[in-house]
Amino acid sequence: MRTLRRAAVCLGLLAGACSGAPSAEPASDPPYEADPALAADAALEEDRFALDMFRELVGAREGNVVFSPASAEALLRLLREGAAGETRAQIDALPFGRRDVPSAMRVESAEALFAAEDLALKPVGALVRRAPFSASPARAAEEINAWCSEKTRGLVPSLVDPQDVTKDTRLIALNAVYLRETWLRPFDRADTESEGRFRREDGTTAAAPLMRRTDNFRYAEGEGWKAVALFYRTDGRPGEPGCFIGILPEGDARAFARELTPGRYGAIRRALAAARPRKVDVTLPKMDVDSASFSLKPALLRLGLELPFSLGADFSGFTDGDPLILGDVRQRCRVIVSEKETVAAAVTGAVMMRAALAPEARPKKIRFDRPFLWSIGGLTTDAPPFFLGFFAGP
Repeated sequence: MRTLRRAAVCLGLLAGACSGAPSAEPASDPPYEADPALAADAALEEDRFALDMFRELVGAREGNVVFSPASAEALLRLLREGAAGETRAQIDALPFGRRDVPSAMRVESAEALFAAEDLALKPVGALVRRAPFSASPARAAEEINAWCSEKTRGLVPSLVDPQDVTKDTRLIALNAVYLRETWLRPFDRADTESEGRFRREDGTTAAAPLMRRTDNFRYAEGEGWKAVALFYRTDGRPGEPGCFIGILPEGDARAFARELTPGRYGAIRRALAAARPRKVDVTLPKMDVDSASFSLKPALLRLGLELPFSLGADFSGFTDGDPLILGDVRQRCRVIVSEKETVAAAVTGAVMMRAALAPEARPKKIRFDRPFLWSIGGLTTDAPPFFLGFFAGP
């Protein structure tokens, strides 16, 4: 395997550190043994939807990319409740991850349907709220954004702009995800390089506080990459422990992200799951990434979800009144990584309108001081990651 340039990488193994002994910290590390399902490649099918969408987004957007597969999949499953016929079949065809994987992460999730006051809705599982789309679209947008802020503790203060909501909007489906996790082995603020430098994709550098800790972590490397898993505390909660996985490519990080297949991502997770903790010197930038509201529609269309956005959409499971069509699916995420903890939230929303008025869909050491990929979720199961990201720089 090629050796990474020392000037570019400071996330490495300390000399002679190859022991699997536990850290001196009182907190216990998650079990070293990998999930038995990881023993054979065929036993684990990665969440292909998460990786397919991530590749699409990294290829289409510049700068930082942060995406919540868990929120997007939950929103699409909510839409499935109201879909019928071929529209439901297209949603079912998306290669989602599993939902029944118990996780020790403290994740709060909420769903809601904001429906026009005169829309006769059939019974659905989500909480239904009435919104004055016809009388006051601007006030309806305010109410939707207030819900987003409430469910994410203010991390996502808004999802829709007033111009996103019109008198012809009939239904907006929402899913919110919020998590706050404390590191199993926190970084010491005294060790943070407050005047650190992060090398951007174009070769320039930017100021970035760089956190540093040398401790027992799970570390792995393969052809063209190094990776580390930083676990969160479980405090005795049942389920799979959560972790932050940092992946540092050897060359062009964005190209690596654009080509990150489920097989390769699975191989990285398997290598980390099978690794015994050993001394690793980790340098990681403090992050505060706000994606702002962005559309998932182009990526969903490229993945084959075309019918829900077309005049042939069938959402008769929601209502027998006005035929509904998906106008857009939007998401906004914010992730904050500090010495003590990770706080992250996302809201995904589907804007639905009268089908007759909707336009046709148009497809259109490991030192993380340079662009890298990251995810937040479990390490050994095929549940969707709560978050996937590409950090291009501060």
